[in-house]
Amino acid sequence: METKTPVCDIIILTLNQPNVLRPCVESVLKHTKILSRLIIVNNGGGENIRDYCATLKPTEYVTFKFYDFPENIGFVRGNNKAAEGGDSRYVCLLNNDCVVTPGWLERMIELAEKHPRFAAVNPQCNTLITHKPAESFSLDERARYFEQFKGTYYVLGSAIGFCMLIPRRIIKEIGLFNEEIDTAYFEDSDFSYRARQAGYECVVAADAYVYHQPFGKASSISMARRQALIAKNRKWFENKWGKAVRLAIVYDHKNGNNEELKSILEQVQKIGLYDNHPHLILKVDKKRFPNFEELLRAFKIDRTKSPNLKATLIDNPFFYVYAMLRIGSKWRKRYDAVVCDKISFLTFLVPFGWFLGFSLIHAKWSEGKWSLLSSKQVRSLDELSHIRKEMRDGRI
Repeated sequence: METKTPVCDIIILTLNQPNVLRPCVESVLKHTKILSRLIIVNNGGGENIRDYCATLKPTEYVTFKFYDFPENIGFVRGNNKAAEGGDSRYVCLLNNDCVVTPGWLERMIELAEKHPRFAAVNPQCNTLITHKPAESFSLDERARYFEQFKGTYYVLGSAIGFCMLIPRRIIKEIGLFNEEIDTAYFEDSDFSYRARQAGYECVVAADAYVYHQPFGKASSISMARRQALIAKNRKWFENKWGKAVRLAIVYDHKNGNNEELKSILEQVQKIGLYDNHPHLILKVDKKRFPNFEELLRAFKIDRTKSPNLKATLIDNPFFYVYAMLRIGSKWRKRYDAVVCDKISFLTFLVPFGWFLGFSLIHAKWSEGKWSLLSSKQVRSLDELSHIRKEMRDGRI
């Protein structure tokens, strides 16, 4: 009997967690309707995983392949080994703590087929979502809810490895995961940056949905070990690519220039594409712009290309007081810098900046860029040391 070449290799790594793996595999068998090969990697696990895998039977669409590593070689190496030498057009890396829903794979592949420049496609999930269905919806109901966004996508700074579809030609061109990374964490971001460097994009397929267990809930790694890996690999990643910046831009547009605000939105949108987190604090006429989505539509800013762009709209005579309270309340996710053209406002922020550790930049938007108004400030926006290397190299 002739064996057809699968369209996609679905790779799942697992370590001694058959109770976590089982619902993931069952959902893949139930909801995958495109010819695929499910590659299960027993990454240093025991007999319980082998026994479970021995019970699995292929379906009309899904066949099986198994790897059995005597030692845990880590998420990075495990996925690299499983992806080697395959003949499928696509590779889908799927965490074992995910549950897929109807149409999950077909919709991601359909999007990738239409857009050859996409290096990685994520589905929507409960932790990566642009439209939120009702909490009471079942997983299948959530999948049906997202059908309304068929064919649409959202650009990401970095794809996320919980469920990541990659064309095999991309892996052949730039490689999969960098094995300098210890075990796991930041391998997906590094892949995404190499892909972008080669001219590709990473996106979310807005009509595909996969449920993912909240961070760490089903992990086989202890919390202490996980935090140590995150810290170690973040340092490696930031040494290579630079550190993301959380930036607050305070701007009074109540009686301002529409063209100026549009150009600010466009520049901040570009900043957000590099995993930075720009936050606009705007004084606006709420009758004209009742919410941020309306403001973006008014200025024809494509929301699909602004994944990290956020804004707080304020229509109040005490705008700067509200802005100061907003900035001062960011204890956990602190800003790296605050940009404003009002020196009196920045002066009041000095104690917050000292205590929370952010820079104050006195600058005015002029001719499509921020111009420093005071040489006493720490540094200009494009020289801020935390901003990604793409910005420091003048690409933004």
